[in-house]
Amino acid sequence: MARVKETLSNVTVGGFVFIIRLFYSNDWLSQYILALMSSPTIIEYMKSITNKSGQAFYNIGRERFATTLLPIPPLAEQIRIVNQIEKIFSEIKG
Repeated sequence: MARVKETLSNVTVGGFVFIIRLFYSNDWLSQYILALMSSPTIIEYMKSITNKSGQAFYNIGRERFATTLLPIPPLAEQIRIVNQIEKIFSEIKG
């Protein structure tokens, strides 16, 4: 998972890559979505809706992915979650 702030023109990405562009976006929402999509719960869900081999995801079609509902809390809760994750990561890094 990666979060890119800039619009990347003239960039090519490999196969099996989803680019998620948020209809409404702000910095906190994009950080929250990155954390959410990296979470074990969402990863397990993605595995459950696709053909897979081991840990790899294969053939998550746009149509199937489009039906996925992601929990988006109010902005204050997004900020709290992102701050808590950043705090834990900074403690891990020492």
